Amino acid sequence: MRRRQEARIKNSKQRTNDKQHSSFAIRRFSLFTLHSSLFTVVIAGVILALLTLAFFWQIIFTKTAWMPAGGGDLLPFLYPNYQFAAQSLQNGVIPLWNPHLYSGAPFAADAQSGLFYPPNLLIFLLSPNLSFETLEYLAVFHFWLAGFGMFLFLQHSPPAKTLRLHPIAALTGAIAFEFSDLFIVHFGNLNMIAVAAWLPLVMLAFQNAVAQRRTGYALAAGALLAIATLAGHIQITLFILLAIGLYALWEVFWPGRDGSRLAPLGYLLVALLVTIGLSALWLIPTLEMSRYTLRAALSYPESAAYSLHPAQLIGLLIPNYFGRDPALHWGPWERVETGYIGILTLLLALTGAFLQKDRQTRFFIFLAGVSFLLALGDSSILHGWLSLSPGFGQFRAPARYILLLDFSLATLATIGLHRLMGGLNKTSRQTFSNLLKTVTWILGALTVVSLPLA
Repeated sequence: MRRRQEARIKNSKQRTNDKQHSSFAIRRFSLFTLHSSLFTVVIAGVILALLTLAFFWQIIFTKTAWMPAGGGDLLPFLYPNYQFAAQSLQNGVIPLWNPHLYSGAPFAADAQSGLFYPPNLLIFLLSPNLSFETLEYLAVFHFWLAGFGMFLFLQHSPPAKTLRLHPIAALTGAIAFEFSDLFIVHFGNLNMIAVAAWLPLVMLAFQNAVAQRRTGYALAAGALLAIATLAGHIQITLFILLAIGLYALWEVFWPGRDGSRLAPLGYLLVALLVTIGLSALWLIPTLEMSRYTLRAALSYPESAAYSLHPAQLIGLLIPNYFGRDPALHWGPWERVETGYIGILTLLLALTGAFLQKDRQTRFFIFLAGVSFLLALGDSSILHGWLSLSPGFGQFRAPARYILLLDFSLATLATIGLHRLMGGLNKTSRQTFSNLLKTVTWILGALTVVSLPLA
C-alpha cells in the first residue's frame, strides 16, 4: 500500500515536471517565433528601403533630375499649397483661408489641401521654407510605405496565416505592388499615392477583425483609413472603402461560414464610423465646400472620362504600347493608367488563381474582376451602376480602379509563387501546364485585338 502511494506521488511529480518543461518550451518557442517574425519584418523593410532608394537614386543622391518630368501636379498645384500651409503654421496661423487664390478661397476645406495629414503636418512644422525636393522625398517615402504595408499584409493577414506564405513570396508581392502602375504614373499626384499607400494596412486590420471577431482590429482599420483620408484624395479613399466593403459582403454570403453571418457588416460599420469621426475636422468642411464645385453636378459622360479603353488592355503586358508623351500618343482616347504590374507578376497571379482554391484566394480573384470591370468605365455597365451610389459619381478617371486590380494581382502572385516554391503534385503540374497554354492564347489574342482597335 505504501509503495503504491509512493509510486502515485512520484508519477504526480513527474507529470508536474513534464507540464513545467512543456510550458517553458512553449514560452521559448513563442518568444523565438516572435523574434524570428520581427527579424523578418525588419529585414524586409530594409530591403524595400534599399530598392526604393535605388529606384529613385537620381532625385535622392544626384539632385540633377526631378520627378515627374515637368513637375506634374506636384509643382504647379501641390507645392504652392503645401508651402502656403507650412508658412502659415510657422507664423502661428491655421490656414483656413487662402487670400492668394482668386479673391480668396477656403484652404483647409479644400479636398486636396492635406493640411491635417500627420506626415504633412510634421513636414510643415519642421520646414517653414518648404522645398520641392522635400515633396519628392515625401512621395518616395509613400512608395516605401506601400511596399512595407503590403509585406505586412502578405505575412499577417488571414490568407497569409492560413497558407503560411513564404517571406520571399511575400516580399516579391510587396515589390510588385510598390512599383505598380498607379504609383509610377501618379508620382506627381502625391496626395493620391499617399492615400493608396495605406490600402494594404487597412485591409490587413479589417480582415483580421472579421477573422478573429475582434472589434479592436475594426477600430484600427478605421483609424488607418482616417489617416489615409486626411492625405486628401477622397476618390482613392472610396476605393479602399469599396475593397473592405466587398470583403465584408464576401464573408457574409460565403456558404458555411461560422458565427454570426452579419458580424462582418458590423465591423465595417465600426470602421466607417471611426474613419468619419477621426477625419471629421477636415471631412465635414470638405463635403460642405464640394456642393459649390463642378463635381457636385457631374454628368455620367463626365464622370466616365478617362476610362480604361478595351484596346488599352495590351498595357497589362506593354505599358507604353501607345506611347505616353502627348506628341507621340497614337491611341484614340485619353492617356490613362493601364494596370501594368509586370509580366512575371501577372503570370504568377494566374498561377495562384488556378492552383489555390480556398475562400480567401477566391476573394482576390473576385476583387480583381470587379475592379477590372469598374476600370473600364463606360465600357462596362458595372461602373454605371456604382456611379449611382453616393460619392462615386462625383469623380472622373475610372481607370484608377486598377489600384485594386494591382493589389489583387500582387496578392495572387504571392500565392502563386508560394505554391511553386513548395513544389507541385501531379494534378497541379497538369493545371500549371494548362495555364501556360491558356496564357499563350490570351497574350496572342490581346495583341491581335488591340491593333485594330487603335
